[in-house]
Amino acid sequence: IETFIDITEMKQLQEQISKNEKKYHTMFQNSPASIIMTNADGIIIDINDRVAEWLGYDAKPIIGKRVHELPFLTKQSRRKIVEEYKKRAAGNDRSDYELSLIAKDSRVHIGSVLVNTLRDDQQKIQGEIITILDITDEKNANDQMVKNEKKFKELFENSNDAIFIHTIDDEKILAVNKRAEEVTGYSREELLTMTAGDLSIEETYGEHNSLINNDTLHIESNFKKKDGTIIWVDISA
Repeated sequence: IETFIDITEMKQLQEQISKNEKKYHTMFQNSPASIIMTNADGIIIDINDRVAEWLGYDAKPIIGKRVHELPFLTKQSRRKIVEEYKKRAAGNDRSDYELSLIAKDSRVHIGSVLVNTLRDDQQKIQGEIITILDITDEKNANDQMVKNEKKFKELFENSNDAIFIHTIDDEKILAVNKRAEEVTGYSREELLTMTAGDLSIEETYGEHNSLINNDTLHIESNFKKKDGTIIWVDISA
């Protein structure tokens, strides 16, 4: 006696699960971010290989540790992780913050951390998915930009020359330095309500205006100070 049971749907389901697992594994390993998965007890149960490529640490010995025990964390980063976990345990499902990380070669990296908490129907934590993206280059570039802006501001403000920044079309004054206030007799607040043309003598303004749209400008012109005094100025732009 032979019996037959149609298991087509079950086989198709098994094949689909296998495909999904393969797809998940590929996405997991090829992610540009380090991905860490933890269980309900906060123990790391999986981690992709990005941490090895990024920080030089083998992923396998990390499995079984708690997140704050990761070998590449600074003391401050460990404290930050514990603080953020307490917030999630209190009900927050998501954390987004930055950490300083020390690679095996002692270089410092900055990681952007995003944590998503998985909860059951009773809102108990069942696990977490943690992604850490290397933003070191972006942070360094931003820090350098801030330094350059600070340096420019210091040079601008402390220059011995009167400096005006204004629009091209209507020559509305956008910024001035201390020396501009001293030369013109107007306060910074007053100058920011004026145009470059307001300071020029009518006879010489036409020459200045005809050259302002060129790439460079270097002329001598008359300016009128707040008290009505006419002064000669050498203009470069």
